Amino acid sequence: MRVMRVCEALLPPDLLRALLVPLVIPSALRDMGLRSKLDKGWQYLKVEAPGQWSWFRECVRFHLVRFLNFWPDRLAEKAWRERVEMQGLEAVKAVQAAGQPSILVCLHHGPIHVLRYLLRAAGIPCAMVVLESRTERSAVREWKDSLSPPAGVPNVFCRDELKEMKHFMKQGGCLLVVADYGRGKMMQADFGPAKIEVASGAFRLASSVGATVFPVVVSETDGWHFKLCAGAGRLAESDMDELAPEIFDYLAAKVMAKPEAMHSQLADSLRDR
Repeated sequence: MRVMRVCEALLPPDLLRALLVPLVIPSALRDMGLRSKLDKGWQYLKVEAPGQWSWFRECVRFHLVRFLNFWPDRLAEKAWRERVEMQGLEAVKAVQAAGQPSILVCLHHGPIHVLRYLLRAAGIPCAMVVLESRTERSAVREWKDSLSPPAGVPNVFCRDELKEMKHFMKQGGCLLVVADYGRGKMMQADFGPAKIEVASGAFRLASSVGATVFPVVVSETDGWHFKLCAGAGRLAESDMDELAPEIFDYLAAKVMAKPEAMHSQLADSLRDR
């Protein structure tokens, strides 16, 4: 871990990324075993499945991005911020500046494992909901989280911290939720030509605290260059059937525009209409 941080400090990002490629080849090859799940997801979305070589390159890119998790504090530095393009995040910042709660909804698509760190480095101090309990969370992950600015703002809330999570939201906090985990109370929504089954917890929490809900997407536009996009925010109402379609229409369009970046978890959540 510390060796990687030293390498990041000494080497230009593009050179470091190139040197790391051989290390991720085994993980990318292992991911090829997930192809059957993804084929089914692409069929539901009625999009052309990427070729094997194209998808293998996407797997390599995915695993290379994981190295950024070793230096979340450095992502706030100018050299890294210049590698991140933002679209629609001003509205999220405005809600936070007003002291109002917000929930950012994403899916297993693109390099979401670095999304929280990129958002925090860009001035949106969100906390992510994770499925582990606090006692199950590894010391390595806790250490990485402690590096991510700003200090004093929770980085994650575990499944056994619902009370603390709700208090955070009532204080104007921003929560990042991956909706297609497939745990807890579920709901279905239209998702392009398909249906998607997602956890309803984010929407129920938003209604209970009066949060504004935004769909968010992260994509890698070039090697270790990213684009963060947020759709229009919607103040949560009691009727989730009105809120969810707007959120998932936005997310579906992004997924269908880059189907090769879909993860197996998202593919498992898709259904025929």
